[in-house]
Amino acid sequence: MTASLDIEKKFMSPNDSYFSMNYQLNNIDFFEDFTDKSCEMLIKRMSIASKENADDIKVYINSRGGSVIDLLAVLDTMSLIRNDISTIGIGQCASCGAVLLSSGKKGKRFITENARVLIHQVSSGMWGTNSDIQISAKETERLNKLLVKILAKNCGKKPSEIEELIAKGDKIFTAKEALEFGLVDKIVSTAETMPDETIDTDKMETKSGDMNTSQLKFEVKAFKEDDNFFYLKGIASTPDKDLVADKVNPKSLMNSVKEMGLPKFVHQHSLDQMPLGIPLEVNQEVVDGQTLTIMDLQMPKSVQKCRDVFELAKMGAYGGLSIGYIATDYEFEENVRVINELKWLEVSLVTIPANPKSKLLEVKTVTPFQNLPLADRDMAWDSAKAIKNVRKKTNSEEAPSTDYKKAFFWYDGEEAEKFGSYKLPYVDVVDGQLKVVPRAIFAVAGVLQGARGGVDIPEAEQTAIKKQINKYYAKMRKEFDDETITSPFEKEGKSMQLSEVKDIRSAEKFLLANGVSKSDAVGLISIIKNAEVKREDNLGEGKGEPTLNDESLNSILEVITETTKGLSK
Repeated sequence: MTASLDIEKKFMSPNDSYFSMNYQLNNIDFFEDFTDKSCEMLIKRMSIASKENADDIKVYINSRGGSVIDLLAVLDTMSLIRNDISTIGIGQCASCGAVLLSSGKKGKRFITENARVLIHQVSSGMWGTNSDIQISAKETERLNKLLVKILAKNCGKKPSEIEELIAKGDKIFTAKEALEFGLVDKIVSTAETMPDETIDTDKMETKSGDMNTSQLKFEVKAFKEDDNFFYLKGIASTPDKDLVADKVNPKSLMNSVKEMGLPKFVHQHSLDQMPLGIPLEVNQEVVDGQTLTIMDLQMPKSVQKCRDVFELAKMGAYGGLSIGYIATDYEFEENVRVINELKWLEVSLVTIPANPKSKLLEVKTVTPFQNLPLADRDMAWDSAKAIKNVRKKTNSEEAPSTDYKKAFFWYDGEEAEKFGSYKLPYVDVVDGQLKVVPRAIFAVAGVLQGARGGVDIPEAEQTAIKKQINKYYAKMRKEFDDETITSPFEKEGKSMQLSEVKDIRSAEKFLLANGVSKSDAVGLISIIKNAEVKREDNLGEGKGEPTLNDESLNSILEVITETTKGLSK
């Protein structure tokens, strides 16, 4: 199998805001003879694609021909599935290849300008006894008439015209002659001549980083910055099967890097847009038996788009990383495509990864809200003993595991391998389970208010921790049926209501009042300011404050609602 024909056009896609997971299923390269094995693979690919989506299935053909029986199995499959089959002939479409090319959906049959098509009578290949030869000759005659009938229907000809044409031997067509005869509908000489409605140019073969268990989901290792650049570090890929039944061999990624260099770093698979930055390096680590492909990425602060992207990433707007590639060598194992070699083209920061397991769990080093069960209200809290119990429970005797961070509100993502990087513990092991100790919650709340000298954690991240503490206080209030259990931070999020948002300034105040950090609020407001606004001189001295029209206000309220809802999860 080889790379798809329309790769050049995919680099100039006009609409990459939402990438397709179906490209790798709906584009099939058939560069082989028609055999039982090759046609079985072709049939499986078409069947799987049809079950996943209703998009056109595009079959690229370069074949010398082969078994008529196997060709007929392919044609029957094409007639049974719901999708339109678009055929694209390149190189040579001979014998069975010509019939397949002509059997695509009318209006969606293409040929490249230097390709050729060859048709001829069915070859018998007779051998054996006299009776066997007679039976074979009869069957050959039947198959020949059947293919003539199929070709005649596909080309808009009479069967007699086809029979006369091939009576004297092979008939070879140039691309232009194939078009004139009705074997195809259009000659394509460049990527731009491939019609959009037939060749989906905004669909690229993609694979998202995902993990095998809920503890090994996509995870950003570090978000940091210096005076000139933003830096991201995250897991881009693992060898697990994804939703479109692909498994990428980790070695294929590193082989591609050795051959082609590092992939491009882009936004939402938009190869026609400027890149976000550059990959600094790619490494692979084995974690719990999984080979993780980890990338270090860099974005310039001088570019406004990069500043917006970084702020949105910190807010949790992106789902993870996703890689774009062309599979060059693969095989099927129980309907799963195992990719052995590929050309790795790009890595993207995407809103919706192909695999739902691939989630952006940490954009800062505040551990996501775990909603763990509560221990008894009067259980004593011994942080040293609790940490020892958690290390044993989470298999973290030698180094912190993925589950270890669940017992802490905060940790240093840049040194996550060190036990000293984890702060504000609040979980112990009770009856074999990780449980939240109420007295630990009280202790953390006190520390955030300055008790015991406070804690050295950025203010923005303390705000996120306070929101989690509020949730645990509410949980304790409900489970212990005690209305007196109130968080010292609950009032901080109730100082302003959504109904009070009328303009840009009040929108920013609302975000800050509901636990959004200053940098996150500024990032969101910078995007809101791109909305249509009108100014009214209502603040005195003629300066005015941006006032939102109804349409813009409703859009912003939706964004704010979803943002604060996401931050409260």
